[in-house]
Amino acid sequence: MQRPNYPSDVQRFCRDSFANDAELPHPILFAKTFAFEGIDIVRRDISANVASWRGLKTNGAPRVMLRVNAIRSAACGLALSVLLVAACSDRATADDNNNPTGAPNGAKPVTVSSAMLAVPTHTSGQPPGKAFIDRFDKGFDETTSYLGDYVMDNEWNATGFDPRNIQFGKKGMTLVIEKRKLGTLPWAGAEFQRSGFFGYGRYEVIVQPPGGSGLVTSFFTHTGQYFGDPHDEIDFEFLGKNTHEVHIKHFRNGESPGSTYVQLPFDYSAAPHLYAFEWEPDSIRWYIDGQLVHEASGPAAGIPTTSSRVMMNIWTGRGDTVSWHGPQRFGRSARATYHCLSHVPKGETGPQCSDGYKPPGKR
Repeated sequence: MQRPNYPSDVQRFCRDSFANDAELPHPILFAKTFAFEGIDIVRRDISANVASWRGLKTNGAPRVMLRVNAIRSAACGLALSVLLVAACSDRATADDNNNPTGAPNGAKPVTVSSAMLAVPTHTSGQPPGKAFIDRFDKGFDETTSYLGDYVMDNEWNATGFDPRNIQFGKKGMTLVIEKRKLGTLPWAGAEFQRSGFFGYGRYEVIVQPPGGSGLVTSFFTHTGQYFGDPHDEIDFEFLGKNTHEVHIKHFRNGESPGSTYVQLPFDYSAAPHLYAFEWEPDSIRWYIDGQLVHEASGPAAGIPTTSSRVMMNIWTGRGDTVSWHGPQRFGRSARATYHCLSHVPKGETGPQCSDGYKPPGKR
């Protein structure tokens, strides 16, 4: 996340205090930090929503809703920032009058402990949902899930999402991509979303993606400006050009510290496997068939903080995206099969896809 240009004392506080206990030169710096942060959030939110009014093309996202989001965010953020700045100014004046020497009321500097700066236990944004498990051989439940039905026409995407390209059967849920024009785009793909928003905890899926250059099959959490949120995301992405590796990545407020390609000891297109990640306030851990394959942690990791949708899709792109996933060489269609999807919030228990799961070759 990009921080605003704080005054130097606040900038030092933000840089140092969250990693270790620190002594502040003045107690009101804590309030000042949040005032400056609030102002910057308002600036980013207004910019994102203005861009949305001009360029967002989706079904079911009326521009009036985006205007409401921007006005709401601006009003709340500005009010909070003004109150905090006023409080800081009043406190600073009183302290200076009572203590002209410059020391904070003659006392020793305030010590901020790790308890005062504890990592939050809940995501921001929408209230996080409860534990769930979807076994797709049981069929589709429209009360808990949504099938993508929209066209997102931009320079990097070549696929529209059609609910007719999703089938449910004894083997699970199948997402199909095919060479068929949908709106202005040359390919018709498929996307499944779990309704609601979810936060910290463990996410699991059992899936068999297809192979073929140009294909992208995914399992991820996501939120963004469409929902009035910053862009936060955690990904598993299967690029069909190499079925012996998986691409993992995450975003916080639209920025990513980078991505990782995990080499697999198997061909993921040959059989279904279990993929999971544990999202915590200060870390993300990715697992494949129960084995830890990657971890992101620490202040520089940019761990997402906003409640997100749980999503899965199959698609292909255009423009610069082709250099990432390869040219379309998978024929006129391909399909991914999803068997199970589950989530258990942090600190809770519940049924998961991994219950009773055995990797191929051990079943």
